[in-house]
Amino acid sequence: MKRFTISIFFISFFFFACSESNSSSANESEKENSEPQESVLETFTDERDGQEYKYIKIGNQTWMAENLNYETEDSYCYDDASANCEKYGRLYAWELALEVCPDYWHLPSKMEFELLMKNVGGEAIAGQMLKSKADWYTIRGNGTDDFKFSAFPAGMRNSDGSFEDISRNASFWTETESEEDEYMAYYLVLDYSVESAYLRYHYKGNARSVRCVKDN
Repeated sequence: MKRFTISIFFISFFFFACSESNSSSANESEKENSEPQESVLETFTDERDGQEYKYIKIGNQTWMAENLNYETEDSYCYDDASANCEKYGRLYAWELALEVCPDYWHLPSKMEFELLMKNVGGEAIAGQMLKSKADWYTIRGNGTDDFKFSAFPAGMRNSDGSFEDISRNASFWTETESEEDEYMAYYLVLDYSVESAYLRYHYKGNARSVRCVKDN
């Protein structure tokens, strides 16, 4: 009886040890999958005006790591100050945003921004992951920029010519129109007050930032 009890003890210990090992491996795997990739910034030159832009690969997508600053008629600097274009890029109404990305790049769709949010950990934390580490309205509003997307709070220009939300908000046009109103289109929003990112739609005549994604 004593020998039988000892055998049961060792068998139980063996299975417990294996279970702990498998559980630990699963936890490590899950941890690795949720951690940011080692992101490496590269650069390309826009042949239209010679400006150089950083870009970064996130998941299977390649994104510009700064806002487009290609000057065209009816594109704007915040408060009409050229220094703001140098820092934050230009602001474009939707119709123009569809056309301004360099060759081999395009204005992202709503679905492509949804995939970006998924690749950085989900909508609930995407704002924190994508926002720049500085220049937001409060210190707590800054992001961690874990994936080097470096979204700065460039604000926007309303169709009446007024500007708003610099330091508080970043918004990026998508190519996707609203299903409910032909005069509206979707854009991605990052705000100083929340860690999340989200998509909404509004009037196409407002001017917002453009962040191009590379063609497949």
